[in-house]
Amino acid sequence: MKPEIELLQSGAITPEQYIAAARRQEQETIPLGQLAIEEGHLSAREVFEILHTQRQESHQRFGDIAVRLGYLERSQVAMLLLRQLEQRRSMIDLLVEMGVVLSNQPFEIEGLPEQAYAAEPIEARPRALVGVGV
Repeated sequence: MKPEIELLQSGAITPEQYIAAARRQEQETIPLGQLAIEEGHLSAREVFEILHTQRQESHQRFGDIAVRLGYLERSQVAMLLLRQLEQRRSMIDLLVEMGVVLSNQPFEIEGLPEQAYAAEPIEARPRALVGVGV
């Protein structure tokens, strides 16, 4: 199980804190179109065409539209999605940055190392988490 889920289930973080971190993670995720341009797979014009089509067909994903329009192969979409995932910051890193998970107040969660920590006043918060998800 992912460390952030363990933290949530143990009560070390609240559902609201988890949701805030998840939203932040989503906001920071590099769009697939941007990655495709950076990798040289798509032009800006093609990305705009895909986005225009996506606005008209809101239930369709960017990669699916790109394949349907013949701009990308499925294998290219898969590689772009993998790159997108690799560049995404971990939930634990975000929770530490938000001051929700800290490195100086230990708590125990079954299956997690003792270096996992819970929140305390901001003045005492170091910015590192040792041993969990990093």
